[in-house]
Amino acid sequence: MIVRILHEAENELLVAAAWYEDQEAGVGQRFLGTYETALGSIRERAESASHLEDVQSGRDIRRVRLRRFPYIVVYELFSEEVVILAVAHIRQRPAYWIGRRGD
Repeated sequence: MIVRILHEAENELLVAAAWYEDQEAGVGQRFLGTYETALGSIRERAESASHLEDVQSGRDIRRVRLRRFPYIVVYELFSEEVVILAVAHIRQRPAYWIGRRGD
């Protein structure tokens, strides 16, 4: 499965990793490693992740939680591609990314 990340989502990922790294050396790298693990899971089994219940658009939007971090990877599933829409903190600004489109 092809995975593409929107610029906004990539920026969110890098900002979060930098914040964790500022808190304690090495934690930002662990955050990025956890993201890469989640990405591998998405590539292998994109259809098995949870749908987002609050999305009523008819789009196939799903999420994967990052282990040990309060973040989710939000993605839109298409027949040939997965588009990462957001790397979102689970307690901040819910559904702020809803206007982002992967098509």
